[in-house]
Amino acid sequence: MSLSIAVRVAVVYLGGPGHTERHAVAVAMGAERAGAQVLLLDIGRPGAWWADLERADAIVFGCPAAAGAAAVRMPSFQQFMDDSAKLPCAAFRWRGKVAAGVAGADARPATLAHLAAFAARHGMRWVEHDHVHTRPAVSRAAAPTVPGAAAPTPAELRASERLGARIVETARAGMTQRAIAA
Repeated sequence: MSLSIAVRVAVVYLGGPGHTERHAVAVAMGAERAGAQVLLLDIGRPGAWWADLERADAIVFGCPAAAGAAAVRMPSFQQFMDDSAKLPCAAFRWRGKVAAGVAGADARPATLAHLAAFAARHGMRWVEHDHVHTRPAVSRAAAPTVPGAAAPTPAELRASERLGARIVETARAGMTQRAIAA
């Protein structure tokens, strides 16, 4: 018996002067190629996207890596995180959903660690990004993402596309297991 399960992926990111949007779009492309329905949501723009996030099977968080942990405390992203905790039954809304994160190359580990902790507070299943470091570590650590910073390399964007596909595979596998168990 073959199950064809539709997967909905929301890529919610904070756009702006950095390159987070390019990574978010690459994740969306990878997820679409894997057969998912994808919704790109820039939380820096006004919108009513909570219902969209609730309907998603997987949520990818994109945040500038401007200063590592400080990036997720940028007013728009911090407001998003705070607001998510205020949703009715917030502790259960996203439980079991697949989650992942993308960020620019600068200070990426610290930013992704904060995004993973945020997802864990919601009971989400985190999918790791297969980072591609094509720049010297010193420049990544020393230079925050600012306008004019080095654009993501093709290898970094391909890694984000692979992440999109892996998110779909992970969500579909979990949905298939639940369907078989039911």
